Amino acid sequence: MNYQSEDAEIIGKVLQKYSTVGQLPAMPLIGVRAMVEEKFFIEVDAEAVVNGDG
Repeated sequence: MNYQSEDAEIIGKVLQKYSTVGQLPAMPLIGVRAMVEEKFFIEVDAEAVVNGDG
């Protein structure tokens, strides 16, 4: 909650600090200001595809 686009740079720097060089994790950022009703949620499904080169 309360994600601001300006936070992306800070988040990126933290990921770089604690991740292996060249192997950053996927970083989908979704900002939602409000829902029609507070009881609504957002569900995000994702699939990771990893090649065997690494």
